[in-house]
Amino acid sequence: MKKLIALLSMAVTAAAFAEPDAYFMVSVLEPAQLPTKTSVVAGMRVNAFYGVAQRIYGVDFGPIGAGRAYETVCGLQIGGLNMSDGTGTGFQFGLYGNAVSDSYDGAQIGIYNATGGAMSGFSFGMLSFHEEMAGFETGVYQRAGMLEGAQFGGINVATQGDGAQIGVFNRAGARFGKTRSIETTIENFSGAQIGLWNRANEIDGFQFGLVNTANSLYGLQIGLVNVADNGKWAKTMPFANWRF
Repeated sequence: MKKLIALLSMAVTAAAFAEPDAYFMVSVLEPAQLPTKTSVVAGMRVNAFYGVAQRIYGVDFGPIGAGRAYETVCGLQIGGLNMSDGTGTGFQFGLYGNAVSDSYDGAQIGIYNATGGAMSGFSFGMLSFHEEMAGFETGVYQRAGMLEGAQFGGINVATQGDGAQIGVFNRAGARFGKTRSIETTIENFSGAQIGLWNRANEIDGFQFGLVNTANSLYGLQIGLVNVADNGKWAKTMPFANWRF
């Protein structure tokens, strides 16, 4: 909460120095809006169905509509779908979802949340996709390239990272998006996986679940079935397997 307040305070400060084209924008369905989509708005935008601006500082409101910024959004967004083709800072609450092409600092709450760059803060939604996640995300399905923090939900997927995955199915070492071209040495996950089924390519830490599997284990597995290609005594062990 303190971080969120700090981010919103930054948004207010940014708005004060933004040199805006307008302090208020109203959009029905772009291009039916005032001012035009190339405008910088520092204050408030109200969207009926779809509104576009160059940059938004302040409050972006459209409970069922979609709001978009070409460069950045800084502040509070409440809408059907909140979008930024660049970066963002603050808080996004989307009835349908939130999508930022680059990085976002703050919180995203919606059915669908996504960033093409680093997400720093909190993400809550049914589906979440982040190239990098530094913080906490929870929902039905979440996927991160680099995880620095925790994932809590039904299905948790990460390529690499440090932290915890807690869910029904946890997967570390999966490749997708930009991570497909990264060297395999970065597939290591350090931390804990807790769930019914835990799967890791390389894990330095702890797995606890009914079924635990790892190609390379440095740590401890506790569960009904434990599989580690480099297990101390055997590849497959009941109740526990380890390698230190």
